[in-house]
Amino acid sequence: MPNIRRYCIVSIDLIILISSFLADTMYICVIVRHNLVNQIQRQNDLNKDQPVLKTNLEAGTLLSENFQANDCIDGDYFFDDAERAKTFASVCMDFTQKLLQSRLDRIESLNSGEEFTA
Repeated sequence: MPNIRRYCIVSIDLIILISSFLADTMYICVIVRHNLVNQIQRQNDLNKDQPVLKTNLEAGTLLSENFQANDCIDGDYFFDDAERAKTFASVCMDFTQKLLQSRLDRIESLNSGEEFTA
């Protein structure tokens, strides 16, 4: 007959080990301010209401929602994968570059005395 006490102790140790591993989960935060990527940093914990973006589609959707709601892409975007965070940061900068080019083209096409509002 198996030793139940031994299995319980091993199970508790395993739960503690898994809990400590989960507590040490590293997230990558891409911080965007004024439509520019200002920082990419590691972060050990985050708020329960803070989404961790696991796919490019989720990241792109959140980026689009932020732009539609706030007319900017500012925010703190959390990833559990460094490569995905890096790709997202590049997408942010590409978005900003295209936004700037679009506005520059509109300004350059203005007639003399015409007003511009972004």
